[in-house]
Amino acid sequence: MAMTQMQAAMQLKQHKRKVIYGKDWNLIANGIKAAAHYTCQDKQCQSKITKGNKLTIHHKDGCPRNNEKTNREVLCQARHLYKQKFLEPCKALMQAPEMTNIEEIEAICQTCPRHKQF
Repeated sequence: MAMTQMQAAMQLKQHKRKVIYGKDWNLIANGIKAAAHYTCQDKQCQSKITKGNKLTIHHKDGCPRNNEKTNREVLCQARHLYKQKFLEPCKALMQAPEMTNIEEIEAICQTCPRHKQF
């Protein structure tokens, strides 16, 4: 059975997410959310997760590959989108649509001054 165009697009999106965030990201993200008691950590919000709301992990420096504890923040989707609009995106993330493997992303990360610690 042939894949529809939408299925192919979703499969590519999932692959790129694994390349950028790492294959164990869902497990890591769930652990981070549990440690935050499923609460938005933004002081202006602090809402508990409820049906219809989604908690996300915000990478403060804009790099989804930097999973240092000090770089992560659990936010509701609304606060995450708000903070993202003030953050310069990671070079690797900006070029990710053309990239399909981890080596390409890591090579870009090495050129970004924010990512020298990796």
